[in-house]
Amino acid sequence: MKNIFQMFLPFFIFLFLTIILFFYLKNEDFMSQKRSTVKEIFKDVNVEKSRDKIRTGISKVTRIRWHQHDGFERLVLDVSDYNAGNFKMGVDAYNDTKLHGFLTGYRYFSQTLPSFGSSAIVKNMEVYTQSKNDYSFTLFLHRPTEYKVFALSNPSRIVIDMY
Repeated sequence: MKNIFQMFLPFFIFLFLTIILFFYLKNEDFMSQKRSTVKEIFKDVNVEKSRDKIRTGISKVTRIRWHQHDGFERLVLDVSDYNAGNFKMGVDAYNDTKLHGFLTGYRYFSQTLPSFGSSAIVKNMEVYTQSKNDYSFTLFLHRPTEYKVFALSNPSRIVIDMY
């Protein structure tokens, strides 16, 4: 009896460690989904089909402004230098109180972010560097909101209206 136990002990240890490893890796996949980067979230936002994809032809963000108006709030990205550049906007696939903007072909994005202290819609804004010329930002919202994105000229700017 003792010999049979000694013979199967390594097998049971191997089986036990394999089960522990399986649950650890499964949990690690779950945790990595929760910690996904903005760039990974954009795959789920489906911005390629978004009605809010704008070809701007602009490569610098020079200033960021926020204003409250009757019935809506406006975020303005003042931009310059008409070179290659794109802007996309979409709602987070996992949390509809987040709006993500993605800028490609921009040289820098280092402006002071506006304060949203009295905003009824926007809590906060964070900017992320994705690569040398690609930036993204997230608008954290108090509630899900409708929005409209458009580009204006003289001066050049990207406008995001939230209702």
